[in-house]
Amino acid sequence: MSRYTPIYTTLYSGIDGKFAPFVLNKAAPVNVVPVYDFIQLSNMGFGGGIVETFAQEDRPMIRRVALFVNFADGMPIPRFSIPFNFRDFVSIRLKADTVGGPLAYANLPIPTFNTWFEVNTQVPVPGVSDFQIWGGIQTFSFFSASIDAAYDGQGITFTMGAEVEHTFPLVS
Repeated sequence: MSRYTPIYTTLYSGIDGKFAPFVLNKAAPVNVVPVYDFIQLSNMGFGGGIVETFAQEDRPMIRRVALFVNFADGMPIPRFSIPFNFRDFVSIRLKADTVGGPLAYANLPIPTFNTWFEVNTQVPVPGVSDFQIWGGIQTFSFFSASIDAAYDGQGITFTMGAEVEHTFPLVS
């Protein structure tokens, strides 16, 4: 009888651990955080690290994700009371990528900042080559009144985290 022993790897956004900073404008009634381009997720945490690649035979499962923000410990994501708009929620965007381009895509709404939450999203087999997981942030809006005035004009940083369960060791 064979036993499957999963490997759990925690990946973070970018080699430097962060997306580009967003500057909070407390004077505006609403702040709009723009879409960020996809960034490779690496396995060395917030301080930088090495981008690793999944073996082509692997079928990793993204177990949980988080969006860490330096201004909002566990703050609920504000919602607008206007008709639904794609900017009314925060979401993490994930894809598997090889030299040939994106192979899978998921857009996962998140309920709070700085909190891990379960997603259990399968990354499909890319097929012909080894691949990496990339992450991005969907454009979203929030009311400025919901943020402490101490952060006005400050550089706000977003760092995405993803815990991945996989079968094969990562390829350096």
